[in-house]
Amino acid sequence: MRAVSPIAIATAMLSVLLAAPLASARQEALKLGSPAPNVTDFNLDFIRGDNGQVNSGKVIVFEFWATWCAPCKASIPHINDMYKSLKSRGLVVVGISDEMRAKVEPFVNQRGDAMSYFVAVDKTKDAKSKLMTPTGGSGIPHAVIVADGKIVFIGNPHPSADGERMEMVIRRSLRGRYDPELTPKGEAIVAAARRSAKEKNWAEASKFYDQAVEFNSKLFLDAALERYSMTQRDQRDAAGAKLYLKSILEKYEEAGDAGAMREISLMLATDPKLPAHDFDGALTAAKKYESMAQEGDYEVHSTLASVYAAKGQLPQAIEAQTLAWRMAPPDVKPMLKRDLDAYKQAGKSAAKPDASASLPSGGSKG
Repeated sequence: MRAVSPIAIATAMLSVLLAAPLASARQEALKLGSPAPNVTDFNLDFIRGDNGQVNSGKVIVFEFWATWCAPCKASIPHINDMYKSLKSRGLVVVGISDEMRAKVEPFVNQRGDAMSYFVAVDKTKDAKSKLMTPTGGSGIPHAVIVADGKIVFIGNPHPSADGERMEMVIRRSLRGRYDPELTPKGEAIVAAARRSAKEKNWAEASKFYDQAVEFNSKLFLDAALERYSMTQRDQRDAAGAKLYLKSILEKYEEAGDAGAMREISLMLATDPKLPAHDFDGALTAAKKYESMAQEGDYEVHSTLASVYAAKGQLPQAIEAQTLAWRMAPPDVKPMLKRDLDAYKQAGKSAAKPDASASLPSGGSKG
């Protein structure tokens, strides 16, 4: 047997050692909770939008698609509707195709406002190799959602597949109330509360709702709102509801959760499922929101306007909404102006006998 030189052995070992990390990097899977690659890593050729606009999003949806893909085309209306309704709250969507630009651009232009989100061509297949494949995407459509720099959703955006859950993740993430690891654990507790409520076992339902809030008050604000609604609407216990409201206002004020004050306020004043609205409680929560929010937060004033309008105090609503409209960024102004015009029209109608005008239903949780 011919002897192998030590140099040859060392060279072979070095090659193996150098190749192993490269192979590992290529094959490393990305999962829920993993740090997400940045859009600037993908070398995308944008048809609409750019890297800066994508990175400005609070929640970013990367949707892999193609012009020839029937399920992809069937997903576009749902994705577009979500984008148009939630972009003012920080949602960014970028559709990524690995086809030629000459194929994709006419398709996008032909659809116009029916495909209004950002679209890019993956000309070097970087997005596919760095995001789609590592998240298990073997076919299209395939969506990956990023919030706070980490992956919070992986799935098929088609409405008959994972589209409903995708929308839930987007809405909660925009509110800062979703975590891909903790939320599913807490959801099991909320599900138990809902089962007990359905059986009219109010004490047990309340216990489970409280457990969910204690598990993570930020993520499970909705559990607190559901318990309030159950107490007021289903149990018909107005005194108990008021007492519980006091406790959750104290809890979220102590936690410094200004957004919770906004959501509590809007629920109390505008939720159509409540048999009676607590306008005093709503105004208290809105004022707490005002004291806790960052300077320049236009939603403080739009929230106050919603409460005043629901109470029938239209001059105060108009004044607050006007301030919100003046402070808001340009892309939000049209939505606020519509509500402002509605308040003004309602004010004019209120001054006329036998006249009525519909009011906006209040802000959205997103």
